Amino acid sequence: MITVDEIQHLLAALVLRIDHGRQHVLHWFRWRFRHKMRAQLSHYQRRGDPLPAHLRDWERAIQDPQL
Repeated sequence: MITVDEIQHLLAALVLRIDHGRQHVLHWFRWRFRHKMRAQLSHYQRRGDPLPAHLRDWERAIQDPQL
């Protein structure tokens, strides 16, 4: 789930582009989003809890390098 703060950060980084190019910012955003999803999946799996609906699709999609 993308938060309002993350969207604001992404837009500010893309519009202002302080010290980083657009490709770097987009790469960082994709990495951060995937990392966040992996961490959430890991927490549920480690505890043995059932995954919530919004994470079930990500469990399969996280393997896709195009995300």
